[in-house]
Amino acid sequence: MLALLLCADTARAFPLVLSPAESVEVTVAGSGEPVVLIPGLFGSAFGYRAVIPLLNDAGYRAIVVEPLGIGSSARPEHADYSLTAQADRIAAALDRLSVRHAVVVAHSLGASMATSSPGSFRSTAGRPRLPPPKRFGVP
Repeated sequence: MLALLLCADTARAFPLVLSPAESVEVTVAGSGEPVVLIPGLFGSAFGYRAVIPLLNDAGYRAIVVEPLGIGSSARPEHADYSLTAQADRIAAALDRLSVRHAVVVAHSLGASMATSSPGSFRSTAGRPRLPPPKRFGVP
């Protein structure tokens, strides 16, 4: 069933169980090379609603992973919510989805998770590459 969800042309959201008390919400849309989207602290897959169709139209498969405690993911009381633990969970979710290489796009706290433990993403997304910071409104 998971393979069918990954090949579908329409967006599908589902909980991905990583351990008995921990599940992350995953949204998969489109087909092609994967682009992994990680929302920030107050975000969710909904925040990427305008980006996902653009990625799909460009021939990419959009995969949103909502880290533990964010969006519709589980919120276990005694879980480790450190950046490293979150990065490990995201990497585990990508491994479960058979994502070996991907572009990772993250917002706010999601970016901190994505870059806090590059070793977690090495097997899935390679070494994170960050663009130079942009200054908005500052010459």
